[in-house]
Amino acid sequence: EAQVEAAVREAEQATKARTGPASQLSEWFDAGLQQVPGAAAVHGQRPLPPSYETAKWATEAVPLIRHARTGVIVWPVRLDLVPLYQQAEGQAEGHSRFLFGRMATT
Repeated sequence: EAQVEAAVREAEQATKARTGPASQLSEWFDAGLQQVPGAAAVHGQRPLPPSYETAKWATEAVPLIRHARTGVIVWPVRLDLVPLYQQAEGQAEGHSRFLFGRMATT
């Protein structure tokens, strides 16, 4: 019985780890972004880590993330989402630019 209870607790913790907020931004990028089918938008599969928020001026097509304490803005770009951003740029008037970056934490 104790083994069953331990297995249930472990399964609940694993589920929470997959569905709760990401513990860091890199984890959110890996599990959090998915293209909305047929739309120039992305949505997160998991909530952002506690120190991040969606920037108030972000749109579905340009989902900017803001670090709450520092105010640093992050544009979540993943290579598998490049076609989405190309589609959004093609719909925009004027000249658009891409900034590809990589963020690492120590």
